[in-house]
Amino acid sequence: PTLVVDTLHKMAEAMWGAQQSGSVAVHCLAGLHRAPAVVVCYQLYRHYALGHTHLSNNIMEIYARLRSVRPAVAPLGYIELIKLYEQHMIRLHGAGAGGR
Repeated sequence: PTLVVDTLHKMAEAMWGAQQSGSVAVHCLAGLHRAPAVVVCYQLYRHYALGHTHLSNNIMEIYARLRSVRPAVAPLGYIELIKLYEQHMIRLHGAGAGGR
């Protein structure tokens, strides 16, 4: 899990960097499970690391927002991994958000 969490963190940092000069597309084969999990982690990154507290850090709320634009999105077995990523973010930046 540590390697996956580290990879998700590097992806979130790269996504934020790329988004500063354009758009970012996140996709997987069907766009229903893996890609949404990455997007959820990205929102958690923005909330905790960048202090964008206007973005929810509630995982199920984030999924509900994703489902509002893509109804078939489902977390499947990714919730535990996302929670590990959130714990990683809290360790790095604190539960209060905005550590940069």
